[in-house]
Amino acid sequence: MLPNRLYRNLFTATLCLGVSFGFAPTFGHDQDPAKVASSISDEKWRGGYLGIVPFQPKRAEPVTIGRVINDSPAQKAELQKGDVILQVDGTKVESIAELKNLLKAKQPFDSIQFEIQRDDETFASRMQLDPLVYGDMYNVAEAISRNRVLNRYLKERNKTDLLDKAPGRLEKVVRASKSHVEARRAMNEVLDLFNVSHTAIVPAEAMNGLKGDKPQGSFGLELRMTSENGKSIMRVSDIMPGSPAAESELGIGDEVRTIDGIPAAESPRIQLSGHEHRYHLYAIQAKPDDEMTIVYRSTNNVKPSDLKLKSATDINPLSATRDSVRVIEESGYSLGYLRLWNVLSSETSDIAEEAIEKRLKNCDGLLIDLRGRGGSVLVLMKIAKLLKDDERPTVAIIDGDTRSAKEVLAWRLREHRYTKLVGQRTAGAVTGAGFQRLPSGDYLMYPVAPSESLRHLTGGEALEGVGVKPDIEFQPPINPSTRDALFDRAKKELVRALKTHAEFIDL
Repeated sequence: MLPNRLYRNLFTATLCLGVSFGFAPTFGHDQDPAKVASSISDEKWRGGYLGIVPFQPKRAEPVTIGRVINDSPAQKAELQKGDVILQVDGTKVESIAELKNLLKAKQPFDSIQFEIQRDDETFASRMQLDPLVYGDMYNVAEAISRNRVLNRYLKERNKTDLLDKAPGRLEKVVRASKSHVEARRAMNEVLDLFNVSHTAIVPAEAMNGLKGDKPQGSFGLELRMTSENGKSIMRVSDIMPGSPAAESELGIGDEVRTIDGIPAAESPRIQLSGHEHRYHLYAIQAKPDDEMTIVYRSTNNVKPSDLKLKSATDINPLSATRDSVRVIEESGYSLGYLRLWNVLSSETSDIAEEAIEKRLKNCDGLLIDLRGRGGSVLVLMKIAKLLKDDERPTVAIIDGDTRSAKEVLAWRLREHRYTKLVGQRTAGAVTGAGFQRLPSGDYLMYPVAPSESLRHLTGGEALEGVGVKPDIEFQPPINPSTRDALFDRAKKELVRALKTHAEFIDL
């Protein structure tokens, strides 16, 4: 069985040395949907997991096994601490780098033969590699068992048994999975039992998208899986400004029926977008210059339509924030709109300042869209001050996906006499987050700071598990008659505020 506690250095070393990373295949728009689907679903399954921690004190000394991980292929082959690795599949091993390179070409379930020296005996040992995601499983189990914030929250709720049972549950669901994607989804379901924010496995592609520091293909589209009349329906939950999806006819709330000819809910292209499992939010995998064909039904059209999208590599959270800025003419008023995407970079506050003080300077009122991921509290505090100093009527848009530092911003904006919050109660997910890279390249998102650490910014009010209540509540219908019904309602509220300015500022 998977142990409840393992040493952190064991997992850190395994992350780099005891695994094969493999290489993702390339695919393009000239391939048929079945081949594209197969290529995507297979790529993250690649990479074999051995389960050893090698060390080499000096370059001239042999590569030696420092640890063997429980239930790993190495343990099943009866390798031991102190064994010297002489050869792998007939190739001499003189350094850890050489060992790593030899393993790179291997796949899960490949058979591999080691020549081992133990004391004065030399012998061959053959083993079958596990999928690389098994290494993720061990890392996740170790990390959550040591996480003080998680332990504290569960202890306060008298649910420490969830933590005790987690390693066994993780092992059970991962070993029953038939692909990396399935295993990752199953592990997220286990982590979701804790009901603690910022506790999830984030796909490598989603993490790169959050940081925006690595060019990658993107359609700029996020989907939410909902249950409607007993069926799983994928609807557009968000569209990144400036993206291929934003330039198309797609709108918030549209139903995506198929992706490359496969039912959207079953498509291998979809992956969790980095939120906790319970939010059922999915991004769509893409490569540079990739193409995707979807069949969708818009909110105001009964007949489904076909749409072909080509991925872009020049979009990221900063570009999305910058591209969102626009002036909307509504009922004789000029409304300035700014969508704050995930606010992880200090450059975001510069973009906001330039937008509010220059591009939107002559607008009568402001629409600040706070939907989606959070970011840096320091960055959002700068934006809060910027908006406080601006005395124009402002409507901030929030919903159940507004989270983390954006919730702190929403709370502080609610205290401004010129600002009203419109939408739904926020996520109540304000625990600080950290990230640990896993052997497969995915990341474990875990809580690092209790929510109380932010109470001095919210007047002592606790937001974790509670969220921020809007001044004007509005829940868009499942089948709205207009695109992005919440955005439309926010516009109406701002126009109303401008018409009755005295009422708006509570005079």
